[in-house]
Amino acid sequence: MKKIIITALMLLVPCFFAQNVYAQDNKTIGLPNPLVEYETIEKAAENLDFIVKKPTYIPEGYKMESIGIINKNLFQVILANGDDTLCFRMAKGKDDISGDYNKYPMEKTIEISGIKINVKGDNDKIVLANWVENEIMHSISFSKPVNSEELKLFVDGLQNLKTTVNDVKIRYIKLSDLDKFLK
Repeated sequence: MKKIIITALMLLVPCFFAQNVYAQDNKTIGLPNPLVEYETIEKAAENLDFIVKKPTYIPEGYKMESIGIINKNLFQVILANGDDTLCFRMAKGKDDISGDYNKYPMEKTIEISGIKINVKGDNDKIVLANWVENEIMHSISFSKPVNSEELKLFVDGLQNLKTTVNDVKIRYIKLSDLDKFLK
């Protein structure tokens, strides 16, 4: 048993020092941090090529703790209230981006405002929600489980922050119908 513990420690110790190893010319050696943090959601959105949604519903007591982009393609907002956190993520595609690959006793699909959302948790308490909308995966994880009504408040409170040229649909209308649109 001692040999196993000593061997494990010998293998793990270099991992703790790998992040702070510097070459003689003071350049970092090792892996760079894939997270780039921003002061605002708007600043982060400028660095992505998809429409970012901004949470407008913030649960009572929660505050914006972190806004960032991971690996140049995953948008993340973390809200916190003490030790309780809520992590909202978005990325192009249909793959699970939550980072939570646990199995839960309750896994089902619910519908909120016309969106089919896969939820996971226990006894109707939700800790993870994932859905795809307009080819963008959305994920919300909760350290403190919520019910479907609380999830609905958050999902309904997501607002598109920016649009791109590809998202603008041009409508052709007859001049005779123009007065309908001006009212």
